[in-house]
Amino acid sequence: MITQPQQSSFLLLTFDDPFLLIEKTREGLTKNDADALGNVYDLNDREMARILNLSERTYHRYKEDARLDASASDRLLQLKKVLQYGESVFESREKFQRWLRRPLRTMNGEAPIQLLATITGLNVVETALGRIEYGVYI
Repeated sequence: MITQPQQSSFLLLTFDDPFLLIEKTREGLTKNDADALGNVYDLNDREMARILNLSERTYHRYKEDARLDASASDRLLQLKKVLQYGESVFESREKFQRWLRRPLRTMNGEAPIQLLATITGLNVVETALGRIEYGVYI
């Protein structure tokens, strides 16, 4: 009998309760959570490691159930928030993923995915998505 991989509870986590998010950050999300999010949005290990502020080698050394530190866990939660928001704005994961990888003049010629490795970059991408959602273009 073939069993289907269980969906990560992290993917089901919502942003309704900030105190739950703080608790999750403090206890540490897992490498499995990061991999699950990466799989959904087609982010490879190199991209995930960069976004979580880890070397690719360190990222690979984590066992699936190993806990990330609070900083990497917080970045993972912020990444999830921005990715879900982008998918909502574009009303399609595929369209959002294309936008995420396209260099944009409004982002200094960089693709949004390149900016996700810093908190400021996450904010820039989130702001750009808000502008798209409300039809405000510069």
